[in-house]
Amino acid sequence: MRRLVAMLLGVIVTPAIAADPIVLRDMGSFHIVVEISGRPVQEIVRVPGGPSSRLDPNGRYQVEQMYVL
Repeated sequence: MRRLVAMLLGVIVTPAIAADPIVLRDMGSFHIVVEISGRPVQEIVRVPGGPSSRLDPNGRYQVEQMYVL
């Protein structure tokens, strides 16, 4: 059984190795951006006894990036 699997893998893998090399045509990157809307603006106190400030979660945020070939 092992010999049969080895022979089949040799048949499957050999054409991939013999193929032309991969040529890089283009390279770039992109950013994943989310937009939050409709959330309520909150008044928060960051430090006990400190001044209050407005926290507005609405807007556009970059959350991830990816480099692609």
